[in-house]
Amino acid sequence: MNGDIAKIQIKMGGFEIAYEGDEAYLKKDIFHLIEKTLGFYTENRAALPTGQQVSHGTPGAPAGSAGPSIDSGHSTNTIATILAVESGPDLIIAASVRLVLIEGQESMSRKEILTTMKSAAPFYKRTYNSNLSQYLERLVRADRLRLVGKDTYTLSPKERKVLEEKLAKQE
Repeated sequence: MNGDIAKIQIKMGGFEIAYEGDEAYLKKDIFHLIEKTLGFYTENRAALPTGQQVSHGTPGAPAGSAGPSIDSGHSTNTIATILAVESGPDLIIAASVRLVLIEGQESMSRKEILTTMKSAAPFYKRTYNSNLSQYLERLVRADRLRLVGKDTYTLSPKERKVLEEKLAKQE
């Protein structure tokens, strides 16, 4: 070792790789490590364990800093109950919590949001489907969601922090 210590942490959903060691080794092999990690994760995503608790890093915080832990057993219906959902936009946020904070997705498609909304049957209304575009636009303008691609969204950092704290208090 040359004396310089390097650290890297890669998280994808419930999968994580951390390395601490010789900086020269990391510089030489970082791309190979990332390529192998992404390949393994993509091929084995469905088989990877999720565990009972999912710890998410706080947005904007350094890698390895943990935010509030959220029970990975929360269904969309449970999240909707905790968040006191009363409208289509509220249910979109509950579905987003399920997809991003519980399942660990970095982003979610419009279709995934709608499917997850429907899984909270006591809260879902058919009119939410026909008004989905309007609701999503409203949430983006309010900076509760971020549009990260065509029909692809994620929670804004500000919204994510508020929701993580709110759900952590319910544990």
